[in-house]
Amino acid sequence: MFGHVARMPHNVPAKAVLRVACDVRDGVPPFPNWRRSLVRPPITWLHQICSDCGLSAGDALNCAQDRGVWRTYATRIKNGLLSIAALMLDYNDIVVMCLQLITLRTVS
Repeated sequence: MFGHVARMPHNVPAKAVLRVACDVRDGVPPFPNWRRSLVRPPITWLHQICSDCGLSAGDALNCAQDRGVWRTYATRIKNGLLSIAALMLDYNDIVVMCLQLITLRTVS
């Protein structure tokens, strides 16, 4: 579902909400005095996606723009072929891998 919403046109409200949620997750509030309420779930859907992928919310959103790349990446994580903890990849390695998948996709 994340990928579907990420690839929607920019004028769709769901895409705008996802963009704001990604910004908030990455530490960019929607306006200066904004604060999250104290009554909130400890782990959100977006938090789980970022945790599973090992990417920041913004990077996950950018990676999901290409359906093939996002599907490959998500399938590898789902099937245990890409385990962030097991491979002990750091953040930069994950971003480079995502960019390599995009490059391979555009070349093929």
